[in-house]
Formats: sequence, C-alpha cells, structure tokens
Amino acid sequence: MDEREHFRIQMMGFLDDELSDEDRRAFVERCYADPELATELAQYRRLHDITNSMVLREPEDFEYERFFSRVAARVERRLGFVLLGVGASVTVAFLLLELFFSDAKPMLKIGVGVGLLGATLLTQSVVRVWLKLRKLDRYQGVRR
Repeated sequence: MDEREHFRIQMMGFLDDELSDEDRRAFVERCYADPELATELAQYRRLHDITNSMVLREPEDFEYERFFSRVAARVERRLGFVLLGVGASVTVAFLLLELFFSDAKPMLKIGVGVGLLGATLLTQSVVRVWLKLRKLDRYQGVRR
C-alpha cells in the first residue's frame, strides 16, 4: 500500500471518528505539514458532511405498482406483436401455398412472389434499424 492510499484510509477513519488519540494527533500534524493533504481532507470532509446529511427513503407502494405496471405493459406489447407476427406469417404461408399449388397463371405467381420478397426485405430492414437505434436512444426511460 502506497503512502497516498494509507493517508486516504486514515482520513476515512478520521472523518468517521475511528482513530485512536495518538493516530488522530499524528494525522492532524501531517495535514498541517502538507497543505495538499489538508485540501484533500477539506474536500472529503464536505463530501462526508453531505452524505451524512442525506436521508434515505424507502420506496412508496405506488412506486412499486408503477414499476410493475410498466413491466406488464412491455410484456403485453411484445407478446401482442409476436402473436400478430405469427398470425400474419401463418396466413401468408397458407395463401402462398394455395396460390402456388393452384391453377393460377405463372405471371401472377411470380408477381406475388416478388412483391412478398420485397415486403419481407423492407420489413426486415426496418426491424433491424429499429433494434439498432433502440440501444442508442438517449431518452429511453425519460418521461415526455
């Protein structure tokens, strides 16, 4: 342990009134001898006073309710989107099977296939960008 770290440990003991009388006297003499250490002690004393004046509160019941309601809303929303996606996928798959295994004209089959491929690519692109930008949202969780 270096000299600086030892001083900081002693300083915490000094501020918390945990040093013996002899260690306390030696610490005070050391601070008088070195103005830089005295300045650091003054800064830590202000921080110590501020933290000791803080009153910690237990969260109220409504804060727990608000938290869990937000979690429930997120789960509901995600589940809704998943079910909507699964339902749409099953419906599109059924329609494609019906279209391609029917007597429809080849141009209609190609047109529908190309259109669905384009819609799939655009949807995938939008979802990918949304997922990437969601991580970078600086205002996520901020009430607007």
